[in-house]
Amino acid sequence: MEENNGKILLRFLVYACIVLVFAGGIGVFGFVRSWEAFYIAARQEPIPTLQGMEQPKYDPNKPTIAVLLGNETTYASDFMIPYELFSRTGAYNVYAVASDKEVKTLTGGLEVVPHYSLKELDQLLGKSPDIIAIPFMRVSDEKKFEPIQKWI
Repeated sequence: MEENNGKILLRFLVYACIVLVFAGGIGVFGFVRSWEAFYIAARQEPIPTLQGMEQPKYDPNKPTIAVLLGNETTYASDFMIPYELFSRTGAYNVYAVASDKEVKTLTGGLEVVPHYSLKELDQLLGKSPDIIAIPFMRVSDEKKFEPIQKWI
């Protein structure tokens, strides 16, 4: 009888392990896929034409805030929160700025067109912005981050 109980317990443990490995594997696979879809979102199709987009007006009597966009993925909340908070006050010139004017991707897949490149903003202001908001930017290629790092 004791030998029979041992076999039943062993079978139960084997089945439990199989179920856990199968369910756990599906869970890990789903987690990795959703994480990649959210944090490593990137455009696969061509960028649409962006002609006719207007830049916000520059008021020399207001302080200027540059909210940076990375050349790779920038965290959406780190970009959007300071941009919106400063913009809502109406007391500042607030611009989305990147090393170039290409479409930039935020986490979650939101795509943003910078108002100015770093060079264009320097030419507009003739000086550094009064405040630079630096969101978390995913950096896997140091060369892509170099222009932003030098500008800061």
